[in-house]
Order: sequence, then C-alpha cells, then structure tokens
Amino acid sequence: MAATFGSELYTVNGKKVRLMWLEAGIEELTIRNIGENSLRTAKDEKGNQLYGVNGVFFQMVEPDKGNLYGYAINNGAPIGPNERGSWNSGGNGFMVYLKKELPDKTFLFVSNNAMQTDDNKNQFPVTHKGYTVQMSDVKWAVGGISLHLSENFSKVADYYSRLSNDKEWDVDNKADRPRTAIGYKGGKKIILCTIFDGDDITKDGAGYGCNLWDVRTIMKDKFGCTMGLNLDGGGSTQISYKENGKDCYQGFGRASYCMLCVPM
Repeated sequence: MAATFGSELYTVNGKKVRLMWLEAGIEELTIRNIGENSLRTAKDEKGNQLYGVNGVFFQMVEPDKGNLYGYAINNGAPIGPNERGSWNSGGNGFMVYLKKELPDKTFLFVSNNAMQTDDNKNQFPVTHKGYTVQMSDVKWAVGGISLHLSENFSKVADYYSRLSNDKEWDVDNKADRPRTAIGYKGGKKIILCTIFDGDDITKDGAGYGCNLWDVRTIMKDKFGCTMGLNLDGGGSTQISYKENGKDCYQGFGRASYCMLCVPM
C-alpha cells in the first residue's frame, strides 16, 4: 500500500508552522544509505525517485564526512559507517521494529537508555523488558532524540530536564528550527513528519520552525502518536513525495546520507 502525503499550516504552542508528512504502514518503511545526495536527487537501484524524509544525524566535515550518529539499521544490518563506535546511539533514543514479535507481543519499541560516555553501552544485543534483541532480529531501527510520548510532564522544563538527565544530545533543543520526526500512531501506522516555519518555509536558520517540545506536542496531539523520535533537523530537514502524479520536494538541498523511505 502506498504512503499518503499531507500538508497543513498548523499552530503549536502559539507559533505557526508548516507540517508536511507521510503516513505509511510500519512494514513499508526502509532505512537507506543514499550517499552524498539530498532527497531531491536520491534514487533507488533502478534509478527511480525515492520518497520519504531525512534520517539520523551525521558528520558534516572531513575526514569522517557522512558517518552516521546513531542507529540506522535495515533488515538486520547497519546501512553505513557510524561515527561513535559500532552502531551505538551516542546518548540518544532509538526506535526498533522487529522482524518477529517478542513473546509478550511487542513488535516495536523505543529505548531511552543513554549511552553516556562509553562506546559499548547500547550496542546490540539490547535488552527490552527482559528479552534479548539481536541485530539480526531487527527489521529496521533508527536513532534520534526521544520525545517520551508515553510520559506526562507537568511543565515544559521537566521534558528538557529528562533529556539532560538521560544525556541526550542538545541539538538546539529549545530553539526554533526546522525539524523532522518519526512517530507510531497505532494500527501499525507510522508518521514521518517534517516541520517548517509557518511564515517562511524557505528559512532553515535559528528562529524558523519549532523546538523539541513543539515537536513532541505535534506528534502527540496532531497525529496521536504514542512513540516517537526527533530526527536530524535544521538544514537537514527535507521531504520527498508524490502528489497528483508528480515528484515533489521540500527542503534545503543538503546531502542527507540516511533516508527513511516509503513507497508512493
């Protein structure tokens, strides 16, 4: 089944943003290494346009340019080189979709275990609710900043304190910037959402877009997601989609290296 595209001018916590998203079946998502391409120029092995959103954080300068920060796994194998050791999350959360359900029927989970300073923590195998998960058990996995959608925070500061306590990265978490997120909304459906400034969709600097609390609010209130991650953002935020039979793109043209792909 093909993914569906949506776009909406949306107000979140008093600020106006432009949402552009894809909704797809969880089993339809693939994590791809697209090399030094933006999503506008990303093609599959047959030369066909790929559709989806940008993925995990990556190194932007030599000598490790293009190395990925965080899990980016497809069908039991990493999609490319990783900056911090072997497929660890660098202090971030990660979302894992399993090839087969665990004995307790779990097929998708988000781990919020901080890696902190050593490169061995959070490496596979990982443990979830007492069950051991090998990399070979993973259909896909992607790393990002945890949105903690299943938790209730009495105030905004409590969410940011949680990120700090977990030693998750600060990617201008409190600043307004374009953002990209993945969320699970139930019914084995995922949302891949890009968030741009509501007044000027072409701007990618500080002051344009939204902060991580806003991302959390959008994924929770707009889409009804119960699990979610903030992915790479700012100048990396971009979406490739098909609308009315035409290939379309919105973003800033930056090479992405990692792409979350869905069929259209």
